[in-house]
Amino acid sequence: MNKELNSLSVRQLTELYRKKEVSPVEVTTALFEAIDQRKDLNAWATLSPELALQQAKEAEKRLLSGQPKSLMDGIPYGVKDIIYTKGIRTTMCSRVCENFVPEYNAGVIDALEDAGAVLLGKLNTQEFATSAYCDASIFGPVHNPLNDTKIPGGSSGGNGAALAAHLCPASVGADCAGSIRIPSAICGTVGMRPTFGRVSNFGAYAHSENTDCIGPMTRTVYDNAIMMGTMAVYDKRDPFSANRPSEDFTMGIEEPLKGVRIGVLREVYYDTADTRVRDAVEDSVALLKELGAEIQELKHPDPDGQYAAAAHTVRICDMYSNSRRYINESPELFFPATLEHMKTGEGYKAWQYIDAQKLRAEFRKKMTEEMAKLDALVMPTMPIIAPNRGQREMSVNGKVQPLSILFSLYTIYGTGLGFPCLSMPCGAAEGNLSISVQLMGKAFDEAKVYRAGYHLEQALKGKEKIYR
Repeated sequence: MNKELNSLSVRQLTELYRKKEVSPVEVTTALFEAIDQRKDLNAWATLSPELALQQAKEAEKRLLSGQPKSLMDGIPYGVKDIIYTKGIRTTMCSRVCENFVPEYNAGVIDALEDAGAVLLGKLNTQEFATSAYCDASIFGPVHNPLNDTKIPGGSSGGNGAALAAHLCPASVGADCAGSIRIPSAICGTVGMRPTFGRVSNFGAYAHSENTDCIGPMTRTVYDNAIMMGTMAVYDKRDPFSANRPSEDFTMGIEEPLKGVRIGVLREVYYDTADTRVRDAVEDSVALLKELGAEIQELKHPDPDGQYAAAAHTVRICDMYSNSRRYINESPELFFPATLEHMKTGEGYKAWQYIDAQKLRAEFRKKMTEEMAKLDALVMPTMPIIAPNRGQREMSVNGKVQPLSILFSLYTIYGTGLGFPCLSMPCGAAEGNLSISVQLMGKAFDEAKVYRAGYHLEQALKGKEKIYR
């Protein structure tokens, strides 16, 4: 196996393809070899080698003739196994759907196919994408390639693991309460939860149609911006899809940060985050300031937690509504933890759901006004470092809390608001563990988020630090 081909980024592949120095067929073949050697990770649910090689050959012809479809032409990728792929089983990693083969693609798969991307296969996830542990799946638990004693995060855990292990340069994840951002943070990769409606949700299992977002997961910020430009396409089949013109998110990404206004939500994380996480984020804020950004500290936007609770209520009620048929028909087919989690919405009243939606709208209005004076907000992705496999609670600053709360303590704000949120590495802890920062932008302003993230990523190179 050619390890160099296996480890190339999207940007590197794009440049090498244009120079005709590397072919999509070579890269695709190298990736399948790598996947075969890392079966121990359980990152993949279903592979599609015949389709991938066919798509790679077609891309190679276009590239050799100098007529690429897009920057993603010939780029191999994987997709979370709750997103429909025509003719390729989409199992939700559950016995309930293990033989389901869609007759059509999800909107995002159509967009990537139109761009010439190469589909390697489906990535493992927690059953029905219900939690961040990634240990309840018919394909077995996903393992963390950075440290096998730790979870990979989730629910897009297969994505995070495959990217970190260099089994694909790009992938499609889905995020409700943090399912793109949490595995990105734990696996040391980059994940974007886009503005709600920016990317089509058509043809994906609806965990919560009011909060779900499909987004790109990569190893670098620039790669993520490339992929987002392909994925962000209006889809009339999705009632929430935003009818906006296509956008190249790499345009202007390298422009200096001088004058960019960044708010810091220090009151949100300073006392609630692991000190290693806090210190890494504080150093990132200092770097952004050195790069020319104007830093402004903000008050806690949700001091009593009512807005975060509202976002959770909407998510939980939607999840129960969408899974009720499966629960009633085949409860015995679920993993017990999945069934228990799905049924948490059973006892909610209609007025609670309606009040939660009103609070979400109130929070969006409040933060839209606050963000009018800013280009981005900064906070950690998570308050914790990667937990151990099998662990269900953790002590942070002397306070023991359930991981189910800690995972989404900060990611839930992006969920409730529907604003774009980028998770990216900003440091490391002992044991080869990743620490990540989260950058949140205004609605449909992913470009500025990518710009800040790109410059921070470049500034961090060569300044790797182990936080203790």
